[in-house]
Amino acid sequence: MSYRICRWLIDGRALAGLVVVCLLTTLTAGCASLGFGGSSAGSGDIETQSITSDPAGMLGPDVRCAVYRHRSGGTATIILSDLTPQQLAGGAFSEPCQVVCIDLLWDPKAGRTPMDSSATNCTIRHIVLNGEQTEIGVYGGAGFLKPSSKLGHDSFKGSVSSSTMKLMQSTPGFADRLGSCSLTGSFQANQDPELLAAAAIALNSEVSRRLDRLCLVVSD
Repeated sequence: MSYRICRWLIDGRALAGLVVVCLLTTLTAGCASLGFGGSSAGSGDIETQSITSDPAGMLGPDVRCAVYRHRSGGTATIILSDLTPQQLAGGAFSEPCQVVCIDLLWDPKAGRTPMDSSATNCTIRHIVLNGEQTEIGVYGGAGFLKPSSKLGHDSFKGSVSSSTMKLMQSTPGFADRLGSCSLTGSFQANQDPELLAAAAIALNSEVSRRLDRLCLVVSD
C-alpha cells in the first residue's frame, strides 16, 4: 500500500475511515474533561483576498478563538477561527465556519535570518466549511509572519503578509470564488497546547471525513 505525502497534506484513502473514527473517539474521550474558557479566546483580524478575480472575492473569519503552541527552535503552530474555543475543541462544525492554520517555520531575527517581507517563513491553510452541507475548501500557501512579541510567552502577537495561496483541496460542490489569493492580517494568540491539540484532532477528523480521504491540515 502506498501513500502520497505532499508537505502539510497527507492523503491515504485506505486508512481514512479508520483514522477518522479513532480520532473522533479520542476527541470525545479527551474533551469531556477539558474546560476551555475565555482565557484561550485571543483575537485577530485576518482575511484572504483574491488577486485574480473581478470583483475581488474575500474570505475571513470573525476571530473568536486565537491559540498557539510554541516549540523549540523558534517554530510554532497558530490556529484562528470564528468558532469559540469550546466549539473548536469539540468539533462543532455543523454551522458554516472558517479556520486558519499557520505554521511558523522559523522566527525571524535581525542579523541572523531574513527580515524582509519577501522572505517565506510560514505555511498557511485557510479552511472553509459550509456547515451541514458537507462542502469544504482548503486554501493553502506560504507567506511571511513577522512576530511583534516573543514566542513562548502566554500571548504571542504577529502579522502575516506577502502570502500567495490557492485552492488545494475541496469537495466537488465547493465554489471557489478566490482563485489565486493572499492572506494578510494580524493576531494575538494565547498559548494553550491542550486546546490546540484538541482542535487539531477535531479539525483533521472533520476535513478527512468531508474529503473522504486522510488529510492533515494541522500538524500538531
